[in-house]
Amino acid sequence: MEYHKINQDDLKVLSSYISDPARFITNPTTHWDHDQFNTVCAMPDLVIKPVTNEEVQKVVKYASDHNIPIVPRGNSTGLMGANLTVEGGISLDMIKMNKLLEYDPTSLTMTVQAGRRLIDIEKFLAGLISHSHICQHQLCTGLQLVGTLIQTPGGLKAVKYGVTCEHIRQLKVVLTDGKLYKFGAKAVKSSSGYSLKDLIIGSEGKLGVVTEVTMRLYPTPRKSINALPNTKKVN
Repeated sequence: MEYHKINQDDLKVLSSYISDPARFITNPTTHWDHDQFNTVCAMPDLVIKPVTNEEVQKVVKYASDHNIPIVPRGNSTGLMGANLTVEGGISLDMIKMNKLLEYDPTSLTMTVQAGRRLIDIEKFLAGLISHSHICQHQLCTGLQLVGTLIQTPGGLKAVKYGVTCEHIRQLKVVLTDGKLYKFGAKAVKSSSGYSLKDLIIGSEGKLGVVTEVTMRLYPTPRKSINALPNTKKVN
């Protein structure tokens, strides 16, 4: 597919959607051209840092209408190249969409914006934990919630807790038509219609831009250990 190359007319329109010029970067640096694996580099033509759902909606709609490639980006600690703008275009940097929107310990749920870091979530929770990042090592402090959600990881802890999708109640997602959709529900029981929430989870960012996540919370276990298999040969 041949994409449209961003020109001055595009920049003029897109910049009108972003209230702060500091969040509209027309000369990206090498900060945005790689991930943690750092083997492939791909520089975007434009970096936009939205702070509201409305800003995401306008940018995504314009990019879709004008055939401009757009790639959502978190804190870029991944190793799979998911944040690389291999066709140029727009890097939609979600780092500033990091607000805690709702904390409800009575229903054991928390709603955050897409850029909320996992380490910040864990620091906020007193006596509760989230299993939305069950396969991540505790030192992966830069990983953001939606980065793990979109990849739906499931490492050793998945044996006890299940994979990521089982701990997400509700999503808000911007699709290419620029509209904001809500998939899933905060309620424990919600099985009406197709499970579009689970379609988004694990889609690796190809179906839409997740802007808000409601996750399940659990009481902190009294004891937590990690077990590794015995790899020694037995004679």
